[in-house]
Amino acid sequence: MDIDVVLKICSNHFVKKDFQERFVQEAQHKRYKLMRRICDQISHIFEERFKGGSLEYNHKDKCFLFELSGRVQETTWGKAMQQVNVVGNGSYLIIDVTGNKFYAQAEGFPRPKAYSGSV
Repeated sequence: MDIDVVLKICSNHFVKKDFQERFVQEAQHKRYKLMRRICDQISHIFEERFKGGSLEYNHKDKCFLFELSGRVQETTWGKAMQQVNVVGNGSYLIIDVTGNKFYAQAEGFPRPKAYSGSV
């Protein structure tokens, strides 16, 4: 699926109403800026009901992994979560290629804040 469509679907499901349009725009054109927001203001982006949520995923399913640097890559959930768990303490955004599942992590010590959910 086209990443622009995926971003819109994800935004409609998980992002606060007043930030949905900006979320899509920044994810398309200003990825570093979006990732800084996730790093520093994650609670202003995602709905509170997704804070600390558990997430089930298939390790082989495809997803988009956004890193703090603004870099984005298509990978698998297994590889993306391995990077989050091994490298850790960074800001990450993982969106399923359907847009119906996400994981976001802000920087933090001792534990980073994480939001996740699925439809």
